[in-house]
Amino acid sequence: MSLLTVIQTISSLDERGIFYLKEVSKILCTELPINYILIGSLNIDKQSVNSLAFFKDGKDEGEFNYDLEHTPCDIVLSKDKELKCYPRNLETIFPKDDYIPQLCLNAYYGCPLYDNVGNLIGIIAIFNENESSPEEEKNIRETLLLIERLIGLELMQLKLINQLSHKERLTILGQKLSTISHEVANPLTVLLGGLGLINSIIEKEKLDFNLQKIMTNNLKAVDKIKSLMKEVLSFSKNIEQFDLVEIDVHRALESSIEFERDFSINSRVKIKQSLKAVNHSVLSSKGKIEQIVINLIINSIHSMKENEKKEISIETYNSDDDLVLLIKDNGYGVNPDIIDHIFDNYFTTKTENEGTGMGLSICKSLVVEMNGKISVKSKVGEGSEFKIELPVN
Repeated sequence: MSLLTVIQTISSLDERGIFYLKEVSKILCTELPINYILIGSLNIDKQSVNSLAFFKDGKDEGEFNYDLEHTPCDIVLSKDKELKCYPRNLETIFPKDDYIPQLCLNAYYGCPLYDNVGNLIGIIAIFNENESSPEEEKNIRETLLLIERLIGLELMQLKLINQLSHKERLTILGQKLSTISHEVANPLTVLLGGLGLINSIIEKEKLDFNLQKIMTNNLKAVDKIKSLMKEVLSFSKNIEQFDLVEIDVHRALESSIEFERDFSINSRVKIKQSLKAVNHSVLSSKGKIEQIVINLIINSIHSMKENEKKEISIETYNSDDDLVLLIKDNGYGVNPDIIDHIFDNYFTTKTENEGTGMGLSICKSLVVEMNGKISVKSKVGEGSEFKIELPVN
């Protein structure tokens, strides 16, 4: 395959996000003399790179955190910030890089990645076991210079999605904290009152038949507080981590519904489940399934605010090689005139204080990042049905 054909193949890829970066790596491993290829995101500390795609001889080796100190990647990112080629004698040039002798590396090519305003955000690097011939060096150099812009823009998009997603999570978290401030007060009152009574009993050196009951109530109160705080801490964590892991969607649904419990109870919404999928594991980053489901449930709750009877149904089933997730409500529905725009950035029918207009847009971005699809059917006055299709692991 010629260099032009390689570039055309990469440019025509339909995948997005991490899947796009991995497909690019596969293509380059197939068409160029490459032993190792790394596409990584520069971490906040600027001392390490989080690998988003790492391939050896065309095989996905998973993600890892790569420390830059004493490595050729460090030269690319922290000094000259330009394409660097070391076609031979790599161990001599970088004697403090432990990976070079361990992997028997002799040649290196690294190119910095930038966003659309010129900020350094990552790197694409190629490592070879054999010294490169002048022709191989020329082909690799030209390929990196031609694709670095495409890779940089994809990495920028991936970062923006995660930043917006985290902002949306914090908005939801603020609503959750409002509920928790009231929830925590009751168990704390029980706990403090019980402990005060136990302290009085101890001071008087007396035993009481109610002591065990008091202790049981105290333990329940403490467990309640721990449970509430665990929900908050779990949900508030940034999902900037791009690592793809196997996620049990049914378990993620349980976690999402538990987090939404206070919102649904306060809004008098009944949530029904029918989880029929036999294969319900997908590849995703941690927390993203929950983010999608919580955003959709909140959206449904808002659409039913005028209803006397409010119901949400959540259903899963398998279709071919996909896991299908349906979230239905009996809310107001979506006007046909705007249904084609509900996944657009900042599009919302809510007031300024009710939403950011990013919830559904983020849902779509996260679903596409998992190589899935999301669609909606709606009828005014009868409700909406969101359908998510994800490839099973």
